[in-house]
Amino acid sequence: MKTLKTIALMAIAAICFAACQKNTGSDVDKAEFNTVVAEAEALANAATTADYPDAAISTFKTAIENAKTAASAATTQKQIDNVVSNLKAAIDTFKASAFDVIPAEALTFECKFDGEASKTTGSNAWKLEAACGPKEVFPTATYPTYVDGKVGKAVKLENGANFNITGFNPASLAGSALSISVWVKPSKVYANNYIISFNRWSSWKLQLQDGSKPFMTLAHSDGIADMDNETDNSCPANEWHHVVVASDLTAGTVNFYVDGQLTKAWENKVKGTIPTFDENYLCIGQQCSWETACKDDWFNPADANADNWSCFWGLLDELKVYNISLTAGQVSKLYNSEK
Repeated sequence: MKTLKTIALMAIAAICFAACQKNTGSDVDKAEFNTVVAEAEALANAATTADYPDAAISTFKTAIENAKTAASAATTQKQIDNVVSNLKAAIDTFKASAFDVIPAEALTFECKFDGEASKTTGSNAWKLEAACGPKEVFPTATYPTYVDGKVGKAVKLENGANFNITGFNPASLAGSALSISVWVKPSKVYANNYIISFNRWSSWKLQLQDGSKPFMTLAHSDGIADMDNETDNSCPANEWHHVVVASDLTAGTVNFYVDGQLTKAWENKVKGTIPTFDENYLCIGQQCSWETACKDDWFNPADANADNWSCFWGLLDELKVYNISLTAGQVSKLYNSEK
């Protein structure tokens, strides 16, 4: 008496014999499959997490292996054609998962802090002028210095050391969209750790606030908006972190990212365009000049000291300003390419 196991084995053998009798495989054309699988493998092998999400790479490689397994077991041309069709769809899906490329023309201003401090697009003659902090606050002059950074060299700012920027086109820093990207490594955390300032709260400024978090002020057609990423200790002292603030005044959104991840999405906070003025002040590493601060009603020169002067303490690297609102994919690509 035959067992169920024996019957099952006989059935499998019969099916295999019938399949071989029906189609020995000699008339199954795998040329297109071989071409498509070679394309897929080349794409997967070249893929990095700077260009694609890690999960998408893993899923795509699994799809390739499944296609190869299915092709090996296929006994009809229709089966092979289905494998090819599915693999082509997997290729298209994977390509669509790629992080968005940032257009070259969207980069308004870049400071790599590698000696050649600035790089710009267009015809503007941007110029960085290293400066020390005001002598009224910091009696000992300290200029920016270069040290090992996140990518190549970074600039070290302390005791009010900063950069004045001249030769720029104010309109390129205004408009209806703005994104700022920078690596920060603060040496201490306090409320006025200024990274970059364009006319302060009259246009925009980016700093690290108390609570170790990014803070952005953005003037717009309907007033002034103060925003932070509402995540304490997102940029603690003595650690490198990547900060991006992406603003779209048309949509009314301001998004904060830390290390490639969205940490806060502000809605209905801004609108219209960022204003500029007859005299425009742009600097890295402090809020404004001593002379400008002394013109403010709220500022008392006698009370100014190293603990409350608005300047950056620590390291900055790869500072970039864009005239678009970076997407989540573009931020991820930027972070993964520099981390």
